[in-house]
Amino acid sequence: MSKDWDHYLFKLGNDLASIYLDLGIAAAAPLVEHGHSVRISVALLRPGENGMSTDEEFEDLIALEDGLVAHLHDDNAIYVGRLTTRGSRVFYFYAADAGLLTRNASTAMEQHPDYQYQIGHQPDPEWSAYFDFLYPSPEVYQRIQNRRVN
Repeated sequence: MSKDWDHYLFKLGNDLASIYLDLGIAAAAPLVEHGHSVRISVALLRPGENGMSTDEEFEDLIALEDGLVAHLHDDNAIYVGRLTTRGSRVFYFYAADAGLLTRNASTAMEQHPDYQYQIGHQPDPEWSAYFDFLYPSPEVYQRIQNRRVN
């Protein structure tokens, strides 16, 4: 993980969506030894009317995210970002061993029994989940850079 993280809002179909991602990892990606994308989708407990997270759930979601990242870091997993939309938050990781990461993610989620979750993974040696979905378009990237100047 780099220290260059940022976020942006966009429309996913007719729904509001937010992506928070590691922009800095793009310079090194794709990492051949981390050729599997793993998605952990967590249903929000108290989403707003727009399907996004609320201040009421903020601390719980940060604790969940921090727990996942800390627990899965030992698996040599790379956390690259998250999507929030439609009443869920999806965490994206890259790993060498998707099976190990999946098992350990399930163990980490035991610390948050109120949250329902699903885990999916697939080979992704080109990091298309990162570059084709999470990473901002050139226009959005420019807006992020402009926001940083202001």
